[in-house]
Amino acid sequence: MEYSDTKERIREATDIVDVISERIRLKKTGALYIACCPFHDEKTPSFKVNPKRQIYKCFGCGVGGDVFTFVMKHDGVDFREALRILGQRAGIPITFSREEIEREPMYDTLEHACRFFQRQFPGSPAASYIKARGFTDDTIDQFRLGYSPEGWQNLTDALSRKFNPELLEKAGLIRARESGGYYDFFRGRLMFPFFDNLNRIIGFGARSLEEHPEIKYLNSPETPLFSKGKLLYGLNFALRPIQDTKQIVVVEGYTDVNHSHQEGIDNVVAAIGTAFTDDHAALLSSRRFEDAELVFCFDGDDAGKRAALKTVNIMAGKRNTKVCFLPGGHDPDSFMKAGGDFKAELGKSQPAFDFFVEQVSEGINLVTAEGRLALLDKAREFIQHVPAERAGVYIETLSQKTGISSGSIIRNIRSDLEQSFERVCVEEDQRCVEAEFVRQLAANLSRETFSYFAGFVKPGDFIMPETRYTFSCLSDYLSGTGNLPLFSIDMSLLRHQNLDVIINEINKQANEHGEILNQSLLLSLFKVPALGRKPSLREIEYSYVMMLANPVSSQAGSAFWQRGKSLEDIVSVIREARKKLEDD
Repeated sequence: MEYSDTKERIREATDIVDVISERIRLKKTGALYIACCPFHDEKTPSFKVNPKRQIYKCFGCGVGGDVFTFVMKHDGVDFREALRILGQRAGIPITFSREEIEREPMYDTLEHACRFFQRQFPGSPAASYIKARGFTDDTIDQFRLGYSPEGWQNLTDALSRKFNPELLEKAGLIRARESGGYYDFFRGRLMFPFFDNLNRIIGFGARSLEEHPEIKYLNSPETPLFSKGKLLYGLNFALRPIQDTKQIVVVEGYTDVNHSHQEGIDNVVAAIGTAFTDDHAALLSSRRFEDAELVFCFDGDDAGKRAALKTVNIMAGKRNTKVCFLPGGHDPDSFMKAGGDFKAELGKSQPAFDFFVEQVSEGINLVTAEGRLALLDKAREFIQHVPAERAGVYIETLSQKTGISSGSIIRNIRSDLEQSFERVCVEEDQRCVEAEFVRQLAANLSRETFSYFAGFVKPGDFIMPETRYTFSCLSDYLSGTGNLPLFSIDMSLLRHQNLDVIINEINKQANEHGEILNQSLLLSLFKVPALGRKPSLREIEYSYVMMLANPVSSQAGSAFWQRGKSLEDIVSVIREARKKLEDD
């Protein structure tokens, strides 16, 4: 069965009000249902569900869509998993690819393995270890902690009656002997099940209970379900708390996660594996978590600081982060066990770049010119990896630390930046590079960002007349000597708070030039026949402003400049659009 056919069958069998009501409390008001938005903090309800059109919309943060997009965003799953959730709820079977079909028995196998380990837990060395650390029965049950007993055949014998050995081996539970037969992969260890976002078990982490083990932690081998460098332990339990708190806390150990959740700090996760990887960084930098503050918590010893420095470097070019170090060499588990206030310590987190500068400054005499330049050399690579808007802030921080002016620092690293930019132009088509560069710069509308780039990019560097002209116009606007070139704005990249900047600029330019707007053209924006539905508020805003921005390339833009209503009405038009969508 194709996804499109399945999706429509599920849509017809599903009421969006029922699905959303299972996750948040809705109140009926007239023909609509309202609630405080689950995707941002608010006191006055602006989240509305339309049962007639089977859509939802928040008029506070702008999110909206159908039942599938709601489940994806709220539950933190991709489309395929949302389809599975809603299909199971509606009693509609879903057929996936052969590869996905082959994976299904592995979930059942791992679930039975977890139950086996849980049955072995009471009275085991693992239970004694966990109880000594102060973990409650509720925490043990929530995370489904277990014990893999000593011996080579316990799990193999218990599960081979139900599952064939090849499947157990494929799931990473047993291994084949060279002499024939199989043996248990996990033996004599405390077991931590790993879950996906649907709470299905996909693998295990296992801690040795020996005093001086050769291998302290042993994770499941790579399988079709499990890849340790791409997963975060506890994320299935933390997704909703992350949305509520707008913060993600990343710790180093599995028991750190367990104890944090036990203390009510349930927005805590840990990287699975021995090290934080680029894949972990990509997951934490995904759009799902773009509104959440990211805090890494490390042990306060030298090893913790080394791990923090490595992690900070990995995250440098991806997103803002903070770091937290616990006193006395504690990890979060031992700190809370000793009565420490973990949440209070998280409140003392410092920006990652401040920590980076502190660490690389150790052993450097900043009184001397040589010392200041040495610090600059160490910070250069970090700064080059971050987006321009953050680079300007970091350069200012570095200036305060070293006493070197921001301009001197920019000049010092300019040659490397120029070489980096030139390398990109060589490796990719320069026209694409130019277009993307100007597109991002126009979307940001930041004088600070522009002043950073202006030190090493000049209009003459562009080979395309249109990008050269746009860059010149942006230069004039951001230096305060010209108008904003509306044609340059890519609305898909525009930050929401900059919409007011656009509207104000349109009003200003309208007053200067006395342009007029076609009323019928405006009304047509509410229909958008190509969409087959009424557009969202953002689509109306995008269409409206893009029409203004393209008087030459589009007939709509051309007609817009020739006749119609005053441009000063743009704000009231958008307000009317908002009210119209809200009333519908």
